[in-house]
Amino acid sequence: MENKQKILTRLCEVLRQTDDMSDLLSFTYLPHEDEVIARFENRRKMIKVTALSGVSMVREIINKL
Repeated sequence: MENKQKILTRLCEVLRQTDDMSDLLSFTYLPHEDEVIARFENRRKMIKVTALSGVSMVREIINKL
């Protein structure tokens, strides 16, 4: 089984290297709610995820950011 929180932690590290996402602090995966919390320096965003695989989840998050 994939560790989706670990995938999100690594994704956060990569996205922080970009100009558009340099203020991204963390992602928190809430499996029972099928949501991801994206925390930025001055805001946060709740992202509803429906994907079952880690790759699909990453695509979905990037599209919704």
